[in-house]
Amino acid sequence: MEDRIDKIRLIRPDLDIEYDPVSASVALVFQNEVLRPILKLQNALIMSIFIDHCLKKMINLGQLDSKQLEKKVRNIMSKEQRLKNQLIGMIIGMMTVEEHKYYLLNTKAVNKRMISMIRERILSQL
Repeated sequence: MEDRIDKIRLIRPDLDIEYDPVSASVALVFQNEVLRPILKLQNALIMSIFIDHCLKKMINLGQLDSKQLEKKVRNIMSKEQRLKNQLIGMIIGMMTVEEHKYYLLNTKAVNKRMISMIRERILSQL
């Protein structure tokens, strides 16, 4: 079991994020130490899943200006529960057992944070 935890953490990219983990909230530490590295690791897959979703739903993002694009992505990420669950699931799948325990205790807040971070990642790359 310990070997699996080490392997999961080893494949995550190291991020140079400026913050003080001693004075930061537990939620901020979780975001910076767990969520951000997982999102970076899974970035290509996140983008692929989102673009595939848009293609299947015949959503043409290429014809939208930046304001319309932001509105459309926000709308998709707030209303498409199946897509959100798929993206959340792939992030959870990269957590250790201890990280998952924290997630279970804070599911609503962590999900909200994950979706927000995913939405911003998508917007910055479209």
